Amino acid sequence: MPKVEDKTMILSLRKIGNSQGVVLPKAMLEGLDFSHGIRVVKTGQELRLQPVEENADPFGFGAAMLAQIDAGAVTPTLIPDVFPEDADF
Repeated sequence: MPKVEDKTMILSLRKIGNSQGVVLPKAMLEGLDFSHGIRVVKTGQELRLQPVEENADPFGFGAAMLAQIDAGAVTPTLIPDVFPEDADF
């Protein structure tokens, strides 16, 4: 397996419409497969870009649910094995 080298660059934010973005040089993208999307993870003062695996969450439901759980908007629960109306089956 070839050795993976760390690369570091200092880039600037650019205005893109009403947003800001970063243009990633081709050299930084070599060997990465972002064809299925890019997952952006914010931890403290860091942003981390990760390739999305094929069919990892095709409609974004998992990410949306995790965001709601993190925000305290919903409580994760398990679906019961038996619903009350089926208990005496």
